[in-house]
Amino acid sequence: IIDCTSSMLAWIDACKKEINSIIDYVRNQYLDIKIRVSVVGYRDFSEIFHISEIFPFSEDIQACRNFLAQLSAYGGADTPEDLCGGFENSLK
Repeated sequence: IIDCTSSMLAWIDACKKEINSIIDYVRNQYLDIKIRVSVVGYRDFSEIFHISEIFPFSEDIQACRNFLAQLSAYGGADTPEDLCGGFENSLK
């Protein structure tokens, strides 16, 4: 679950790198393991489009990497972030 408002730009880039690093570490440590990953990016309530962007659980690691690469920071006009919506989407 990643806060994707504009103020989080540096943290989003750090999260992308860390998620990819974790995936690589797990794949290298446990060669025969199946890994399923999911990513939810959330924004402010006031954002008309793309309040949440969701990559549902999948074993397709390259598709996850592609999703992460296109995830970007925007919005964030200091209205409350939809953190609860981010959690809700992650539980689906």
